[in-house]
Amino acid sequence: MSTDHEPSPAEVPDPETQVLDSTKVLDSTKVMDPLPSDPDGPEAGPPGYPYPWPPPPYPPPYPLGPYPPPPMVYYPPSPPIDTMAILGLVFAFSFAPAGLVLSIIAMRRTKDTPDRTGYNLALVGTILGGFQTALVVFALVFYIFSVFLMFLPFLFVA
Repeated sequence: MSTDHEPSPAEVPDPETQVLDSTKVLDSTKVMDPLPSDPDGPEAGPPGYPYPWPPPPYPPPYPLGPYPPPPMVYYPPSPPIDTMAILGLVFAFSFAPAGLVLSIIAMRRTKDTPDRTGYNLALVGTILGGFQTALVVFALVFYIFSVFLMFLPFLFVA
């Protein structure tokens, strides 16, 4: 057999057949959809969509976040603060002796009673009122002593 082989008329492609074959070749090079489409055809969508409707939208975000809200915790109301302790602290700044007295009374009232709070306020009022009262007493004693010393020479003049 020779290597020069002439094709027989049955092997020579017809021009119409050749065009159809090239179309088939072009169709076979298209990218196939990963999802199978309906083989019947009328329900199938345009190329690239396997169904007649577009893909579904993204789901909505979580309305409350990824975690549930924390449980509600009931805190019982705290007992009331003693009014005398508040007044003692306020008067410790404005009128120290009254703040000292009011704070001492409030400390006695709130020391052992669980239905009232304010012992710490009364303690601070006692400390501030006592310190300021001591400063006022020291200032008065110093003033009286200095006035006495100022007039001392005039007392012994003949």
